Amino acid sequence: MSQHVWVHAWHVHARCCGEVFEAAGGGVAVHAAAGPIEQDRAGHAVAGGGVDGAADRGRQRHQGGLVAFAAHPWDTAAVFLTEVVDVGGGGFEDPQPEQPEHRDQREVGLVGRGRCGSWNGCCRRPATRQPTQRVAYFDARIGRPSIPMETYLRLMFLKFRYRLGYESLCREVADSISWQRFCRIPLGVRVPHPTTLMKITTRCGDTAVAGLNEALLAKAATAKLLRTEKVRADTTVVEADVAYPTDSGLLAKAVGKIARTVGRVKAAGGAIRTRSRDRRRAAGQRARSIASKLRLRGAQQRDEAQTTVRRITGELADLAEAAMRDADAVVRNARRALRRATGQAKGRLHRALDELNTTLQRTSRVVAQTRTRLRGEVPDSATRLVSLHDPDARPIRKGRLGKPVEFGYKAQIVDNADGVVLDHNVETGNPADAPQLAPAIERITRRTGRAPHAVTADRGYGEAMVERDLYELGVHSVAIPRKSKPSAARREFEHRRAFRDKIKWRTRSEGRISHIKRSYGWNRTELTTIQGARTWCGHGVFAHNLVKIAALAP
Repeated sequence: MSQHVWVHAWHVHARCCGEVFEAAGGGVAVHAAAGPIEQDRAGHAVAGGGVDGAADRGRQRHQGGLVAFAAHPWDTAAVFLTEVVDVGGGGFEDPQPEQPEHRDQREVGLVGRGRCGSWNGCCRRPATRQPTQRVAYFDARIGRPSIPMETYLRLMFLKFRYRLGYESLCREVADSISWQRFCRIPLGVRVPHPTTLMKITTRCGDTAVAGLNEALLAKAATAKLLRTEKVRADTTVVEADVAYPTDSGLLAKAVGKIARTVGRVKAAGGAIRTRSRDRRRAAGQRARSIASKLRLRGAQQRDEAQTTVRRITGELADLAEAAMRDADAVVRNARRALRRATGQAKGRLHRALDELNTTLQRTSRVVAQTRTRLRGEVPDSATRLVSLHDPDARPIRKGRLGKPVEFGYKAQIVDNADGVVLDHNVETGNPADAPQLAPAIERITRRTGRAPHAVTADRGYGEAMVERDLYELGVHSVAIPRKSKPSAARREFEHRRAFRDKIKWRTRSEGRISHIKRSYGWNRTELTTIQGARTWCGHGVFAHNLVKIAALAP
């Protein structure tokens, strides 16, 4: 009779009729006839050693979060992930054919044990599903062959579950047999290239990820795993991948980017004879001189330093404007060459001109807000540009002692008593908290089929209009302290035992946000623009909810 060795590092579920091996966080079931290599690796893992290199060391660090998986004989996380993909995955299907090695070897590599007791897959249902619906995102004729979307989603789950980069993720999967089985990559088949994952992620965007989260929550609601007796809401800042912005720093970077992009335009054959001066050296010298002036001590010296800083910043603005004038001439002349160009040269020149136009537009905004500050005025934070490559990031003041001003996007999280994120949204700038709560509760009601019994939030949501909207949506109890000074009747209401208990429970949302930031990538988005931030945060919420819901499944 076949024997199984349950490895504590990872859990593989051999589904009925030997359909697939599915892994999601408990241990690995290794068949006795699987070969000496796998058995040696399994024995090493049971003894406490690392069997899959750095991947197992990373899993051991996260071992505490996977205890719930190990307690279940079935791999509920992988089952949920498979069923979510079955309902469409929010449009994650590809009209292009799979890579031949994936298609031909899938039937050989992913073999489980069927009811007949054999391991040759004789009574196994084929695990391959043909992609059909992602026509809106990809071209069916040109481009590199894509990968199965189930493989892509499982790779992204591992990426956000263990905080891996694209390159390190592909290395770890290539190093781990159990991770390859979880991702439905047959043994001996090449792991997808990191750029393939990057392109699919950016191409599908936030709409597809939102559909994926909707499918997961709908599946959990159908399985009666979403509790809505009480929910809590809170907001946080998801920082953008930008350096701390200063006017002088942005101007110096703008001058350098203009010079580099003009060089690309000329290298592509556009405006070859148009003269343009490279002002990067002058801008760099002035930016470094500002740093030296700011090191001065003493009140009088500080006043002199501030005066010098303002003067040098004005000079940087003048340099940026001069670079923009030269670049405008390059753009005008390069457009004539663009009409004559053909083939790949035309594509390169077109892309370089588009980037140069975008850089000039953003540089003009930086110069305008710098001139505003030099006049003694404060630029509007709602429209202030803090990065040349992420134009949607904004300065947000949340009152934190360590970081009084953060640069990125504002996000809201609504979760329940089990820690499942029932709703989340990411917005540009620093919108008010109060108007965001009622729409979130309405979306939760639509997903679960019933309104939450109790809703609690911090004082930022404390407006009478918010309570009225929540009661109209069917909420029975609202525990939100008011912003303004409460009346005597309101003070008496807020001092009731039930109200204070809900407020105390609400403070745990700070820990939930901290956990998602620390463990699922919400501390900083690595994708630019608001669509990239929503895509990044959506993948993090999906991985978090999949772990939570799998632990709740019977």
